[in-house]
Amino acid sequence: MNLIEKQKGVQFLGNFNGNAVLRFPNCLIVGKTEINIVKNDDFAVHDNTVLFGKKNGEEVVYVDNKFVPWPPCRYSERVMLSLKNSQCYIDGFSKLSLFVNNEELLFNIKSDAQLRFFKYVECYGQEVVVFMSDMFKKLFFYTKEGEKLWEFHVVDLDVKIDMKSLLVVGNVMIICCNRGLRKHSVEGFNIHTGEKLWGYYGEDIRCGRNYMAADDGMVYGIYMRESEKDREKVLLCVEKIEPISGVSDLYIVKEDTRDLEVYQWLATISDMKLYYSDDRPGCSIGVVDLKTMSLIDDCHLQLKKARSYGLEKPIVIDDKVYAYSRETEELFVFEK
Repeated sequence: MNLIEKQKGVQFLGNFNGNAVLRFPNCLIVGKTEINIVKNDDFAVHDNTVLFGKKNGEEVVYVDNKFVPWPPCRYSERVMLSLKNSQCYIDGFSKLSLFVNNEELLFNIKSDAQLRFFKYVECYGQEVVVFMSDMFKKLFFYTKEGEKLWEFHVVDLDVKIDMKSLLVVGNVMIICCNRGLRKHSVEGFNIHTGEKLWGYYGEDIRCGRNYMAADDGMVYGIYMRESEKDREKVLLCVEKIEPISGVSDLYIVKEDTRDLEVYQWLATISDMKLYYSDDRPGCSIGVVDLKTMSLIDDCHLQLKKARSYGLEKPIVIDDKVYAYSRETEELFVFEK
């Protein structure tokens, strides 16, 4: 990768429908559109499809290249959905009020009074809606017509569902759980029936906690392991899982010193390449070719230390890769 641009004073980086979202002290840039903002304005991007926030004290959402007010809050609280320009409200019992492009669609749940405890709602494709309880213990699967399909729950006190790691590939729902200190699990289920297809747990060597889908229909995760031959080194590994059978293969793509700091959730996949952030002093961006399972690039950024080091997840848009440090407010733009 070639560094083609470097900017300072960037306060936020996001990806909204294939457009880079950059916040500076006095403006927000969405693709090629520049919007004036003030100090107390606040913005976020949900699932790359919803750009929302507060502007001049008003809650707004980005529609048709401009910010418009959210519809009035009908129910007790708002929950974001993975639908373009959408939001929903829950009345606490059995109704969802879903807004798509500012048009309201009502969604009635026909069972489970436990809806009043739901704190998270997510849509997958055009068929399945997933609700989560506020204690990170239960998932409830429904059709968009309100028919319950199945539910998933954990019993152990030290086990919690990792909502950021939920992944759907075809008809397979992949669920990761945190199981105490440095232990976790990953399981695959039929998203329509709840049939368990496979699972890996904390005692398994091949068990990451954050996975991504690629164009070949496979599931990938990246994480570090201690080298058994040299305790002063670590191995950077990529795991490949076939989503239906759960068959797993592990590939070592790099051996490095213990300075290596690659977190599974700070990685993304684009065009069969896996891009990851390395939080070692100075930071770097690495690229793994998933077709050959080899490291093909490692770009050091030479960040100066502020209070701490740290890069956010790389963002890939068209032929550019964006690396961003919120700590130092520095943005690096690479050409792939």
